Amino acid sequence: MPLILRLAAMQVAVFLVQEIGERWASGAPADRVLRGGLLPIGIAFQIAIAALGAVLLRSALRAAERLGRGLAPRRIGAAEDRATAPAPVREAVRATAAALTSWTPRGPPAPHKPILRP
Repeated sequence: MPLILRLAAMQVAVFLVQEIGERWASGAPADRVLRGGLLPIGIAFQIAIAALGAVLLRSALRAAERLGRGLAPRRIGAAEDRATAPAPVREAVRATAAALTSWTPRGPPAPHKPILRP
C-alpha cells in the first residue's frame, strides 16, 4: 500500500474519531457529523495534509539514504583509503588503542601514566 494511502487513511480515521469525540463531549448528537457540510471539507484537508506529509517523508528518506551512502565505509584497500594520517594523529590513535585494549576482565586495572600539564 503506498505511503500516501496509509497516511490518508490514518489522518481521516483520527479526524473522524476526533469529530465524533468532540460532539459526544459537548453533548451534541454524534450523527450531526454526517449531516453537517464540513465533513467532506475536513476529509479533503486531511487527505491534502497526508499528501504533503508523504512528500516530506519521502524527501527526508531520500536525503537520509544519500547521507548514509556518503558516510558508509568504502571497501578496504581502495586507493584513497591508503593515505596515511599525520604522525601526531597516528600516535594518538595508537595510544588510545593501547589504553583501550589494556583492560582485562580480571585483576587490577593496568597502571596508567598521569597526565602532565604544562
